[in-house]
Amino acid sequence: MCSSDKILSIVLVTYNSERDIFDCLDSIQTFNSLGAALEVIVVDNHSAHFTETAKTLQKRYPGIVIIENPQNGGYGQGNNLGIKAAKAPIVAIVNPDVRWTMPLIEEVLPMFDNPKTAIVGCRQMEDEHHAASAIHYAQHTTGFEKSIGEMLVNRLGIYCPKRMFLSGAFFFARKQVMEEIGGFDETIFLYSEENDIRYRTLALDKGYRICYRHDLRYMHPCHHRAWNEQTELTRMQSDIFVLSKQGISAQHYYRTERAKCKWNIFLHRLAGNKAGIAHQKQLLQLYEAHS
Repeated sequence: MCSSDKILSIVLVTYNSERDIFDCLDSIQTFNSLGAALEVIVVDNHSAHFTETAKTLQKRYPGIVIIENPQNGGYGQGNNLGIKAAKAPIVAIVNPDVRWTMPLIEEVLPMFDNPKTAIVGCRQMEDEHHAASAIHYAQHTTGFEKSIGEMLVNRLGIYCPKRMFLSGAFFFARKQVMEEIGGFDETIFLYSEENDIRYRTLALDKGYRICYRHDLRYMHPCHHRAWNEQTELTRMQSDIFVLSKQGISAQHYYRTERAKCKWNIFLHRLAGNKAGIAHQKQLLQLYEAHS
């Protein structure tokens, strides 16, 4: 049961996130229209130097709830700890490197007055002027859809829950629905959680709605991240695991991801983006090596 004095619980899972967490929390506080009815829960996944960070968090943000996880069980396991502790009926899952850039609470919470609203996502921005991908085609679709189609739906704000999933960097969810689906699948250490949550929410067959607000924005810079083969392998393995739960083969995944890379290389060539071409070629080689 949820306590009536909290309206929204924000869950942030951290792991060596000292450089990000304070800016994230400052941005949330800037647009906090709920006052004490907003609950902030930080779940730390056994960071190396969290003791000092926790002291500073408690000093700067009175009332913050801190859960020190004795293990790093993965992003999903950390979020499940936070969701379980949440006192509000609505939770927001927020990555520590996300920044709120506008009022969101007063726009999103009324959407949950409809009991069928399960999840609400917003538009993801790379910076103040450049959009990132908040909408992704699910892995059972084609390489063309994952590349050119994904670019178009993000630009136009078109979202279809049966064929697409929303970024897991930041989304609002009804706690009851998260409990009904069993929370995050803790078998997944990192990546693909949002697609899995979408699939299991719709599989409940209760008419739950997953909504997208193209007019509401948040910042999540991620395109600056350097190529890391182990990271991409982890992402690939998580994708394949989620697909297996949906009855979709790994070979289909490899085939569509290779096609997606080829379409992306074509787009980057048109734009003269040498860094983008190089990144997509690295991904293509990875998929070819493992398929």
